[in-house]
Order: sequence, then C-alpha cells, then structure tokens
Amino acid sequence: MDSDRLKNHKVNCPCCICKAIRGENKGVNNPFYNKKHSIITRKIMSINHSNVKGENNPFYGKRHRDKTKLENRLFHLGREVSLNTKNKQSIGVKKALIEGRGFKNHTEETKKLLSLRGGGTGIPYEHTEYGSEFDSALKERVRFRDNYKCQLCGCSQVENGKCLDVHHKDYNKKNNDINNLVALCISCHRKTNFNRKYWLNKFKEIIWNMIVLKIH
Repeated sequence: MDSDRLKNHKVNCPCCICKAIRGENKGVNNPFYNKKHSIITRKIMSINHSNVKGENNPFYGKRHRDKTKLENRLFHLGREVSLNTKNKQSIGVKKALIEGRGFKNHTEETKKLLSLRGGGTGIPYEHTEYGSEFDSALKERVRFRDNYKCQLCGCSQVENGKCLDVHHKDYNKKNNDINNLVALCISCHRKTNFNRKYWLNKFKEIIWNMIVLKIH
C-alpha cells in the first residue's frame, strides 16, 4: 500500500512524506519532539481553520475509498493508546457532558430512516428486542429520576464518562415500565450480566428500601 504512495518518489527520497512513511520522523527523531506550539501560533491555527466547516471543508460531500478505509484500519490495528491520551479523552468526554454538548440522540427523522433501512415500516426501534417505547426519552427520564447516579455504586454520570446505562431489573427487555428500569454505570451494568439470580434479589432489596424510606 505504501508502494502506491511512493511510486513517483525515489527509493531514498528525503521529502517529509517519504520520511514519515519510512518511520524516520518518529519519537526523538521528529524535529518537533518534546516541543509545543506557542499561544500565538495556536491562535493563528485556530483562526485559519475556523471557517473550514460544512461546505467549506475540502472533503465536504466526499467519502474515503474502500482501499483507503482498509489502509487506515490496518494502520491503527493493534496500536496501543497511551495512558496520557486516555486521560485526555476522559477529560474531554466529561467536559462535554458537563457542558451538555455530548452524546446527541437520534432525531425522529434518523430513527425513521434506520427503520426503513432495515426493511421496516418507519416505526422507530421496531427491529429492536426492547420495544419502541424503550427510547432515548424514557432512558433520560430514568436517569433524571435516579439523579444521574448509578444506583449500585453511586457513580455520577460525569464520572462515568458517558450517559448512564439503563438496565431492566427483571431482565425482561420487553418490560419497559419505568419502575422496572434503573440507571447504572458501565462497570456495574457489566456485573449484572452474570449471576442474575443474585442481582434479581439485590434489586428487589433496593426497591424495598426505597419503599420503606418513602413511608418514613
């Protein structure tokens, strides 16, 4: 694949593209290694790219070829993400949640299109095993009722790094009564996939404690 990109270049071509493909500019060999752009430079870069959106983007309306997609996939396959990068991603996701600009749900139009694409009639979620009523609005009601906290460990939605999962207490995915639904973090939701008998009793205990608290 790299040979196609280098077909017009000499074997030991000194250009930056060839050096990058040969891996000569990685790590400490990179001229910019351990350096940072100045505040002024970052500002200039931001201004220069501020209008490169929508139709102004050179790639607007285009798509990567299947060959390019495969190249990108193989390039990233097996590459480990550093702990520093993971921390940055986590901070970015949490910031987006706090600012209310992350994890947008499907619009009614896209829900209809997804149904039609699957050979349906256009009714949202008609192909899912959960039923059409188990939609983003119902999930958000559950999260709001549970104060955006995992009902097992107390982890908040911001700490979770994404919208809290909504779990069916009785494991019946068709039973979408709001009292049968509970907000859980990723970690706790994974745990409930094992030893279901234990978790069924655990959720019954939680419900009973909630009833007792309301009475008192």
